[in-house]
Amino acid sequence: MRKYFQLFALGFLVVAGSSFPARAESGDSLIKKGYKVSQLTKNKAGKLGWNLNKDGTTFFCGMKNVGMIKNGKNGMVTFTSSGRVIKVDKATVLKSLGQKELPEAMPDYVDLKAGRITGRVVSGCRKIS
Repeated sequence: MRKYFQLFALGFLVVAGSSFPARAESGDSLIKKGYKVSQLTKNKAGKLGWNLNKDGTTFFCGMKNVGMIKNGKNGMVTFTSSGRVIKVDKATVLKSLGQKELPEAMPDYVDLKAGRITGRVVSGCRKIS
């Protein structure tokens, strides 16, 4: 009986271990390896992010929950959970925060749409093909 239990436990570990997905890559490491970044897009589930391609291999890197980002000189945008873009008035946001200007490190929507990304806005990347 003990032998059957050991075989069952070993079989369970093999099956459970093989079902784990591959480790996620970071966007920065993939870019350093020469992967090309697409424009801002949505995956099949509707999550905003970017496709990174190289030699027929594609990773999808999702956008982190960035809150609000700059949109040109006088605008800001925020995103709904479904990926819809909502324009926000910059002056109203600054007034409510009690600030005179936005931080320089805040990403710009134009850069994100064009695929000029940094590690601050990218969540883990998963291989899709």
